[in-house]
Amino acid sequence: MKYKKTDILIIGLGLAGITAAITAAEKGKKVTILTKSKSLSSGSTPWAQGGIVYKGLNDSPEKLKKDIKRAGSEHTWDAAVNHLCKNGPRLVEAFLINKLQTPFDKSKDKLKRVSEGAHSDARVIYQADKKGESIHKSSLEYLESLPGVEGISNHTAIDLLTFSHHSTVSTDIYKKPACFGAMVLDQNNKEVIAFLASKTILATGGLGQLFLHSTNPKGATGDGIAMAWRAGARCFNLHYVQFHPTALYHPSGRFLISEAVRGEGGRLVNLKGQQFMNNYHKQGDLAPRDVVSRSIHQEMLKEGSDCMFLDITNKKKEWLESRFPTIFNYCLRKGIDISKQIYQGARSIQGQKISFNWKVAAVLIPLIGLSTYVSFQHDTIGDKYANYAYLNPFKEKPAAVYVPRNLKVKQKVKEVKETIISTPPETDIEAVRKTNEVKTDVKVKNTNPAPSVK
Repeated sequence: MKYKKTDILIIGLGLAGITAAITAAEKGKKVTILTKSKSLSSGSTPWAQGGIVYKGLNDSPEKLKKDIKRAGSEHTWDAAVNHLCKNGPRLVEAFLINKLQTPFDKSKDKLKRVSEGAHSDARVIYQADKKGESIHKSSLEYLESLPGVEGISNHTAIDLLTFSHHSTVSTDIYKKPACFGAMVLDQNNKEVIAFLASKTILATGGLGQLFLHSTNPKGATGDGIAMAWRAGARCFNLHYVQFHPTALYHPSGRFLISEAVRGEGGRLVNLKGQQFMNNYHKQGDLAPRDVVSRSIHQEMLKEGSDCMFLDITNKKKEWLESRFPTIFNYCLRKGIDISKQIYQGARSIQGQKISFNWKVAAVLIPLIGLSTYVSFQHDTIGDKYANYAYLNPFKEKPAAVYVPRNLKVKQKVKEVKETIISTPPETDIEAVRKTNEVKTDVKVKNTNPAPSVK
């Protein structure tokens, strides 16, 4: 079996993985980052349209926290929410705007802002309707400029390497769980490689492709959650799957229609062209996603229709082409001019239907000692739970970091004097715990090559 060694192994090349890789590389660590896609431009990040939360002109951490907790039906982890509200806007500015030079739309040199579902203030910044693409491009370019980083495409992680499952020493099953890398399939030559690492970060995205209606990329198949589960990590809230209320209902497949369309004045209507969201929530079309989705479903049942419709004809064609070029041109290719049509005419072909989107379950890891701000549009333990608190920046946890804590493995363990990826000192949870780094000179059971993974 072939072996490769690295300090930090990151599985997944969306913004979560890239941010973790940048942070580790800038601390002098050797980083290997993998994706099962054929291109390094992969993951769910490039698919994102609407924008990312920054801060409103009359905003505050307390105001953002109130919105998040209300959207999450109070089923939120306060430590994570407090951390996000206190540090999120600062990190958007420091990391995305200043370090990566990610472009955002401006007016007279000031950032444009829009309000979206569940937000009480206009705090979302954007670049047209391709925010994810611009963020991913700038972050990937920055990552590729750093020394000590190896990006590998067309490699599929099969399983996490743990002492209890893969050590040649039978008594290691009695030790506390510790991960020291992953078994990876090289899709180019169908060869299985053992990647050995001191730290392993899962940034593998959600599982939207398990559902009939999804706006996720094809790679969103829940690999990371499955690997973490098999390795013994604590997984919970697996029944929470984040949904997107609006997607183009078309025979060619589902296409995301950003919530920003409603933030800019779009209105959900029924077959008769009548608005209905005010009948369900005081925020109307800007109600939280769970409310919007249930309302759409209720209206579909009431009318016996396959979908609802979205009306943005109150905006001029030139404005729509500039603000939502991706959505406008995609719909136009499907025969829909959103500046003239109210998504009516072909009831079961075009319109809005609830679409399952990102996974909201969590693989539990501590906030302290790890990067708590590297995940975007990924699994959460912090701020979504019962609903998706939309577009929170650098949210949640570092996807799922499966690391050894306070372990002694055949005396081949040394104390780490500083955390691999630091946590801001102002975080309000318990003091930083010491972590241990597992050396990678271990023997791994030989594993037969896995069947090809498409």
